[in-house]
Order: sequence, then C-alpha cells, then structure tokens
Amino acid sequence: MVTSHTTTVTAKEFGELFRPLSNWSRWGPEDHRRALNHVTPERVTAAAGLVRDGATVTLSLPLDTEAAAHNPKPAHHYMIELGPPDTAPQSVHFHKDYVGGDYHNDGHSHIRGSRHDGR
Repeated sequence: MVTSHTTTVTAKEFGELFRPLSNWSRWGPEDHRRALNHVTPERVTAAAGLVRDGATVTLSLPLDTEAAAHNPKPAHHYMIELGPPDTAPQSVHFHKDYVGGDYHNDGHSHIRGSRHDGR
C-alpha cells in the first residue's frame, strides 16, 4: 500500500531551508554562472584524466508530451517551420521547433539548445 504525506511549511520556513542550498548570489550579485563556478579548469583537467574510451552518455530524458500520473502537465512540442523543399546541393534551410512546458515538473528533463538545420 502506498501512502502519501504532505507537509505544510510557511514562507519563512521555506526560506530557511532554501537559503543554505541556493547558489543565487553565492558568487556575487553580477554572477550568471552559479553552480557552473564549480567547473574550474583544474576540475576539467582532472575529469579528462578519467576518460578511458571516449563514450558519451546522456543524462537527459525524452521530452514527455503525454499526460500521465507522473506527468500531469506534459510538454508541448511541434514544428513551426520546416524550410523550403529546395533540392539544390548547396542550399541551406532551417527547421524551427516550438517547445513549451512546465520545466520543473517531473515528466521531462531540462531543455538543451537543439540545432535543426538542413544543408
């Protein structure tokens, strides 16, 4: 049997829990890198030394566009431009996606910059 438990906290209690874990302003008011400040040249060099075979592994999830119990607010995804049907070998055309959704919901991963161009 699965049971759920909900705990109510005040805004003040939430702030007390959130502040020590937040990277907002940790490196100053003008900082835009936040947690990426931990990715120093020394750490990148050390990590590169751990590479054995060059395989890459994605940590992302597919964009979940289907409503389900785990995903009550699914993402929206559709193409808004498919480019001209030009068949010339040197032609360049672009494809554009529309992606919308609740990025902090459980049903999908963070959005990355996708490149959709046809050459």
